[in-house]
Amino acid sequence: ENGGSGGWKPGLPSLTHLDLSSNKITDLGDFPIVLGGCSTQIQRLKLNNNEIKSIPNSLGLLSSLNHIDLRGNPQRGIRAAILDGNCDSMLSYLRNRMDGDTIQRLKDQQCEMGNLAAKNAVGKERLENEKRPSSFKSSPSSGGRNKAEMSKQASSNLTSPLAETLRKEIDDLTIQVNNVYLSEAKKYAMKKKLAMQKAKLIKEERRIRTENA
Repeated sequence: ENGGSGGWKPGLPSLTHLDLSSNKITDLGDFPIVLGGCSTQIQRLKLNNNEIKSIPNSLGLLSSLNHIDLRGNPQRGIRAAILDGNCDSMLSYLRNRMDGDTIQRLKDQQCEMGNLAAKNAVGKERLENEKRPSSFKSSPSSGGRNKAEMSKQASSNLTSPLAETLRKEIDDLTIQVNNVYLSEAKKYAMKKKLAMQKAKLIKEERRIRTENA
């Protein structure tokens, strides 16, 4: 979806090449934030020959890019010599137009967008698993998955308000730990908290199992 009031929709985590040239795009809106948070493997981005009147500095945070084309737009904020230069120079130029606080704020927004995309992916996977028939013939290739599903079903039978809360927290922490924009310090702290919540869940499941015995 085009930038502006509607914004850009998150998704496509494995995207590496994106060609949006000649699409009559007028406003990039929060596109750089969404792309940087959700498509962390993006390498080539083409936005040439559109109707973009202002190039957002936040494009400079797309550090995985090795090619970017912004030529052929009516914008006047960036000189032609810079637009014709290499990708690293372009990204560096855009980053240098922002102060440290702005860069950190935008990185935080990218991180939040990455978390949102990851949660959406987990929710979609759960929905697909729920739609899948519970009984199916076993095959050598599905043996590992069958064991995992049996284990998950066994855990779901050990339920309590505390257990459900802990499972939700574990899911959320797992998503955050896998966020590529998380600093090593925050990732270490979340891994530690994740281990503690898993230990609490094991203890709670043992208590429920004992009561049901």
